[in-house]
Amino acid sequence: MSIFDVKPNKGKPVERRGRKASGLRALPVRDGYDSGAARKYASALDADAQRLVRNPQGDLLTKEHGVEMKRIPVQLLLTILIACLATSTTWSSPLVDEPAPDFALHGIDGKTLRLSEYRSEIVLLSFASDSCARCRQALPFFEELNRQYQGAGLNVIGVNIEGNAKVATDLAAELGLNFPILLDTGQSVSRLYDLNQLPLTLLIDREGVVQLINQGFRGDSGAQISAGLARLLAD
Repeated sequence: MSIFDVKPNKGKPVERRGRKASGLRALPVRDGYDSGAARKYASALDADAQRLVRNPQGDLLTKEHGVEMKRIPVQLLLTILIACLATSTTWSSPLVDEPAPDFALHGIDGKTLRLSEYRSEIVLLSFASDSCARCRQALPFFEELNRQYQGAGLNVIGVNIEGNAKVATDLAAELGLNFPILLDTGQSVSRLYDLNQLPLTLLIDREGVVQLINQGFRGDSGAQISAGLARLLAD
């Protein structure tokens, strides 16, 4: 089950104890995602919640760089918060040792990219959101890998799950990203890859087979990804 399958319950919203995050109302969440994880990672939630406000119509908005505002669907917002609060792991997914599902998406440059075009090369595929703090930490690391190993056959591809071309373009410029950023506007590709945590990062070998999946970019995620990449480059 991916995080896009999480449905708000029809009961009362679950409120996190302690200091309320300014401008953010309690959101209903699915049983199993309520008090435990939210309290354990309260500080992380507060950091993201500080960027959230409501307009006079009650819509949830994010404040980008203190100026720009954008509307976020509540279900997608819930998806992002759950993904950012989850614990990182090198995931033993059914996708590991299986061919990476092919897809084609438009990029922020207006061009369409298909994953299978990179067969015979190594691909680092990362799903991220511009509203996810850990994604912002991971993306510059992926850019450094791209800079160092592109000549050795590495291709870094980013997938923005929110699909807002302007915001994704601005983020790429802010972080100095030079690898392709694709827009998964309807989250169809994210569902295809059973997205559970953000960022979700896959290493795909020259045969198009998934060799490693890392979720959340916490702790030693950078070292795990680097080690996996070194093994693929050595083959």
